Amino acid sequence: MPWDEIPASSKEERSSFLPTNKKSARPLVDERVDPALADMLRQSGWTATHVREVGILGHPDENVLAYAQREDLILLTTIPTSSMIARFLRNGIPASSSFAVPKPSPSRRGLS
Repeated sequence: MPWDEIPASSKEERSSFLPTNKKSARPLVDERVDPALADMLRQSGWTATHVREVGILGHPDENVLAYAQREDLILLTTIPTSSMIARFLRNGIPASSSFAVPKPSPSRRGLS
């Protein structure tokens, strides 16, 4: 069965969606992700925070996720999703508020 092409959203649809969600979705950038991402998100209108800014830099992953859940934040991390979910579920912490950010390849970092 062939894939159906999904039409691109219009500028009006994008502009009506983003302001609402920028206010409600609040990213927490993990220590494995460059802190500049939090700055870039803030410059784009998001309420983003880096773990260093809230004093949990170096804390165990389970504590970082628990903080994100307690504060209703979306965790941006490079931890492989399946291993993170398995560890958090073993410890009784639901892993529904996490989002994995792929590590950039050397060529994307301008190193090749």
